[in-house]
Amino acid sequence: MINNKTKVRLRFPKTLNLDHTFTETTNKLLELQGMATLLQVYDMPTALKFYRDILAFEVVSSFGEGDNVDWVLLKHNEVDLMLNTASKATLKKNLN
Repeated sequence: MINNKTKVRLRFPKTLNLDHTFTETTNKLLELQGMATLLQVYDMPTALKFYRDILAFEVVSSFGEGDNVDWVLLKHNEVDLMLNTASKATLKKNLN
């Protein structure tokens, strides 16, 4: 089982006071710059081979060197995708 999460990058105007409750007016001030899906994977080298080598995603950034990393940001055209290594506890929970 794969756990999907969506991360949102927001750029706030300097005039926005983040100490107050968000309202409809506040939401209109937010400028959505992009969005990336986060996939938890159990085997990062295999996942990278699939997304990078077969689907032609480009590695934009990663935490670590080589294919055995804990996190990677991939891009293909306008699609951003993050892969994160799932913990052993998550694996055990999903297998039960």
